[in-house]
Parts: sequence; structure tokens; C-alpha cells
Amino acid sequence: MLGALRERGLTRIERGLVFDVSAFDLPPEDPGAFDGQPDRIYNITPHPLLVNFNAVRLRIQARTQGGVEVAAVPALPNLRIDNRLQRGAGACGGFQNGVVFAVRDDTRRDNAVLEGRFPAACREYELSRTVLQPESYAWGLFDLQWRQQGGELKGGWRVGVLPADIGTPFHVHRSRPLGEIIRSVNKSSNNVMTRHLELALGRERYGSPATPTKGQRAILDVLRERGVDTRGIVIGNSAGLSRQGRITARQLAAILGAAWNSPYMPEYASSLALAGLDGTMRNRFRNSPATGRMHIKTGRLDDVSAVAGYVTAASGQRFLAVVLVNAPDAHRGSGEELQDALLQWVHDRH
Repeated sequence: MLGALRERGLTRIERGLVFDVSAFDLPPEDPGAFDGQPDRIYNITPHPLLVNFNAVRLRIQARTQGGVEVAAVPALPNLRIDNRLQRGAGACGGFQNGVVFAVRDDTRRDNAVLEGRFPAACREYELSRTVLQPESYAWGLFDLQWRQQGGELKGGWRVGVLPADIGTPFHVHRSRPLGEIIRSVNKSSNNVMTRHLELALGRERYGSPATPTKGQRAILDVLRERGVDTRGIVIGNSAGLSRQGRITARQLAAILGAAWNSPYMPEYASSLALAGLDGTMRNRFRNSPATGRMHIKTGRLDDVSAVAGYVTAASGQRFLAVVLVNAPDAHRGSGEELQDALLQWVHDRH
């Protein structure tokens, strides 16, 4: 987008940036409410100006002369890295290689602190975490890349609303097609993109601003229109980061069936992880006759493990498969073992 602005002749911005965040109307939400990990990327909450998932990749390297070096990618100018890491003895390993990450300021979130003892045997380690608030993150990334493009930027940022009579925009940036976005959502099991799709659907059906209530209503309406019995379905958090969500295996199979009978079936099916090859299924059914013959969406929480998708059996016939496991320690392996056994049986038997 910034490259396109420079190509159109814009070189200097004198009065800062104005961010219009009126597309969403969201209730306050604690990103750490689900599991006490507010800085993890999977817990980032929806925001109409979310850029790069509000994340930085922290590259941690042991210096040859001693000490530990930390670099943030991207190197946001408004983010301060407080590096308190020390070199430690022992082999490379352990939880996060001994690195403890925290954001000290809950309001601005612009002070990232790294503490702990980084094992001497480790040469390099990376972890990604969320930092800053969405508006300040967007401004910092804009500032960084705009200057790299040779542009000038004066002033900070503020929130405003785009006037209705603005006229012809200087430049319009288009998103990627929905089919490509769905691939990122399903193959990588991206939580915040899933929630954004819910909000976008609600806004499309019931107008601005987008709200979770509109989104959930729209989802259930769409399913009913396609013949799915939605009685008893509880969406809660549309990405599944909730203990309140409810759906039966039969209902989930009905959703898969409706998708299969849709004119957009090829785009949807190809968005699911391919067994043994990519996404969250890349390490399951590798180097086996079933490799590449299952398009599957996975899901996992503590004590919960699930798969749902399409299996192309050895005969060439296609089947819907759904396994939902709720049991102590289901996420530690036993849930996947049960799923793999059923998926393998469907593939081999038919």
C-alpha cells in the first residue's frame, strides 16, 4: 500500500495519521481471560485496524564475546525492548530456552521486557508476541516502512471518522480475495482472522458497525438457509477459544455437507489442511497411502481435541468425517490417536 502511495507521487505527510475504527463496535475484552496468556498471538482480540496481528518476532542471539542480544522484527520505532537476559549454563532447551517475556505497561504496551538465563549452548532462538495497542502498532509500522520508502512523516496519530463527503480517494487498497483469506484461516487455524470473518459477515448482513451479536446471528442464519439444523448450537467465541461453545458431530457433518454442495466447494475444501503435507495436518499421515487424501480442520484446547473434514478413501469415494473428543488430557495425544484411527479406518475400509 505504501509503495502505491509513493508511486502516485505522495512524498510528505505533515499532519500525522487519522485512524477510523468505527467499523467495529466491540465490548471490552481481556486477551488473557481464556488462559492467562495475554501476549500470545492466538489470544489477540479483534480490531478494525489490526495489522500484522499486532506481533513482533523477537530474535535472541548469544554474543560471541558474552551476553545476549535481542532484536525485534519489525523494528518498530515506538517499541522499547528492555533486554535483561543473561547467559546461563547448560544445554540448549527447556521452556522457551529460559526466556521470560512480559509487557510492563498495560495501557501503552510499548515496553517489552525479556528476562531469564539464555543457555550458553543456544546460538539463536525466536519467539513471537503481541505488543503495543493496534493504533500505535499500525502507526509504528507505517512510520518505519514509509521512511524506508523515502517518505517524510510528521505528527503522530489520532482516531477520527472518515467524512461521508470525502470525494474520490487518493488511493484504494484492496484486500486479498476471500478464498485466499480462508486458506490462511483454516490451514493455520488462525483465531483472530476467524473472528474477523464473523464480524465481517455480521456487518455485511446487518450493517455497520459490526458486533459479535450480529456476527453470530448471521452465521446461524446462513447455516439454516443451507439446511443445517442449528438448534442447540452455541457459538460463544467464534474461533473456539471458549468453554461455552456447543455443537454436535452430526451438526458439524451437516455443515461440511452444505459446504460440499456449495458452488464454492473447491475453494473451501482446498482451504483445509492436507494430511501429511501442510497446515495443522502436515505431521499426521506423512509418507503413508493416506498422505494428501484428507482435507481436515483441527481444533485443540486443554482436554479437548477435534477434527472435521473430507476423506478420499482408497476406493476413490469421498466421506465426511467428524471426531469431537472431550476428556481429561485429550489434547496430550490420546485424542489424536483416536482421530487418526477413525480417519485411517475410513480411508482403508472403503
